Amino acid sequence: MRLSLNLVWESITKWCLYLAIFLTPLFFLPWTLYGVNLNKQTLLTALVLLALIAWLIKGISKGEFVCARNSANVLVGLLIFFTAFSVWFSGARTLGFMGVNGGEVDTFITILTFGLLYILLTSLLTEEREFNWVFKLLSWSSLILIVYSLLQLFGIWLLPFSFTKDFAFNPVGTTNALAIVMGFVFLITLSAFYLSAKEFSGLFKTVLVILAILSFLGVLLIAYWPVFVGLIVGMLILVMADLRYRGAEASRGMLLPVAVIAVSLFMILSSFGLITFRLPGFSLPAEITPSAKASWAIGRSSIADGVKNFILGSGPATYQYQYGLYRDPALNQSLFWNVRFSQGFNALLTHFVNWGAVGAIIFLLLLLSLVWSAFRVILKHRTSGYVTSLAIGLLYLILLLFFYPQNYLVYFLIFTVSGLLVAVQTAAKDNYRRMSLVATPQRTFFLSLGAMLLIMVATSFLYLNLQRYWGAVSFAKGVEQINAGGDIEKALPSLLSGRDLDSRNDFYLRIIADAFLIRANNLISAPGGQPPADLQVQFSGNVGAAIQSAQRATQVNSRNSLNWLSLARVYENLVALVPGSADAAFAAYAEAGKLEPNNPVIPANLGRAHLAGAEAAPAAEKGKHYKMAIESLDRAINLKPDYSPAHFILVQVFDRQGK
Repeated sequence: MRLSLNLVWESITKWCLYLAIFLTPLFFLPWTLYGVNLNKQTLLTALVLLALIAWLIKGISKGEFVCARNSANVLVGLLIFFTAFSVWFSGARTLGFMGVNGGEVDTFITILTFGLLYILLTSLLTEEREFNWVFKLLSWSSLILIVYSLLQLFGIWLLPFSFTKDFAFNPVGTTNALAIVMGFVFLITLSAFYLSAKEFSGLFKTVLVILAILSFLGVLLIAYWPVFVGLIVGMLILVMADLRYRGAEASRGMLLPVAVIAVSLFMILSSFGLITFRLPGFSLPAEITPSAKASWAIGRSSIADGVKNFILGSGPATYQYQYGLYRDPALNQSLFWNVRFSQGFNALLTHFVNWGAVGAIIFLLLLLSLVWSAFRVILKHRTSGYVTSLAIGLLYLILLLFFYPQNYLVYFLIFTVSGLLVAVQTAAKDNYRRMSLVATPQRTFFLSLGAMLLIMVATSFLYLNLQRYWGAVSFAKGVEQINAGGDIEKALPSLLSGRDLDSRNDFYLRIIADAFLIRANNLISAPGGQPPADLQVQFSGNVGAAIQSAQRATQVNSRNSLNWLSLARVYENLVALVPGSADAAFAAYAEAGKLEPNNPVIPANLGRAHLAGAEAAPAAEKGKHYKMAIESLDRAINLKPDYSPAHFILVQVFDRQGK
């Protein structure tokens, strides 16, 4: 009976992992504001935590835990613990713990999920048929993903959701990220077919050929040049592997890799305008990121700002705050002056800011360890061709981290493929660490207690993950009701329900503050009909709720300038009605200005608030407010000479002064 229970728990663990590998690339739903990444994160986190719980229960029941021995495992564990410390000292713990939109790959819950996925794969997959099965799952999932994404590019909408009726929409995220994933799929399918077509059935051979053709077509249509750099490197490694495996016989089949290299070189030269002829493609929306130089400058400024930032970084998912703090004022003259970049030029420069020098070094050491594992598979192990193809795909994905910002699915693929490769090597050498729970009574007690604690922690995280998601669904319903008809009264219950389920989400708190402020303003502008006393009570209640929600946002995340701007906006709207509001608005704008000293919007808004304060102030104090307004507006104009709102408000100030 115990043996059968152990098999049940092991099956649950493996099937959770299989479902994660198959569904994560495809998964998105229309029920939240962030249809792609938040749904992927929620699904993957839930399945990995369920797999962990089942694995722990199986270990307790069996009286033994089995884990792979590998240097990368240690680095993965170190990265998880480092991220926890970085979150704790970040000043934005909620953001660093779970993120907001689900796409932040360096948050604690995401790194924990990826790390556990990697560790479970390396420890549980031990047989050739399991490796083969996972490769096929990934291939079938990729086929669905690529077919759907190509249909989207051609304007063929298969789904009725409004947000999917956009040719640039896909389940990966941006179109460039889609090109990266397509390049990965092309590499692994072409390499698998090239190296070991005989290992697969006729149907699956056909699938591989179709996948290779469709994925390469997608790469050509999107024409993101770093992908072609990756393909060239991948093809060279494939040729090297084939020469090592087959020797002189390999030269007969080099036409295809050479053709891919030639086409890739052509596309790179075309992207830089060195060749005038271009293949037909699509007019896709441009993806804008800070330059490498600007990203490096922000990284240097960030880690130089104290020992904490050097060791632990600014904190997971906080790049946008450091960008606002250290960005070059010259950017105010560009078209993207008011964009809050949440990532740097590439993934590694973003980690450099968020994790600091120490965290970036840990991550780089992990990548080096994974690169070493991939080359060991390619050069030292005569494994199945599809395993070698995964190693080539992993090297490609790691290379692209130097060219592109973070993407949830790309990181998922890196950790998944790494887990599979290490699992193959571990199984080949039987390099497992077995920890018996029954060797001694003391070990039985402490290991069982530790496992039970881990089960409780995993269950708590699972509950928080699902509660947060349900909150996102409720909040999105409220936002949809506002967008549909602007009816605050109908939307507010859903907004409040979402806030109650995710009470430390500062984005929710800002929106709710605005909603209560709109209700208060509606009461003032509404036709008469209610007794003045009732209106006063309702007005006071809505104003108090708006202030409370905006203040709560600044308490949850004091590093986000948008929270201080929200609080300032609430107080500014009350300057003429509530005594003391003007000073509170000035103070909130000042806090926002400390966080984004080179943003012209903040001093312009502060000038507007001083103008409102002058109109509500006694005659003797009006001059002081006008003076402060002019100083703030001059600062905004100095930061951005063509900022028209600042000029317009300045004209109003002069008009009030009679000039």
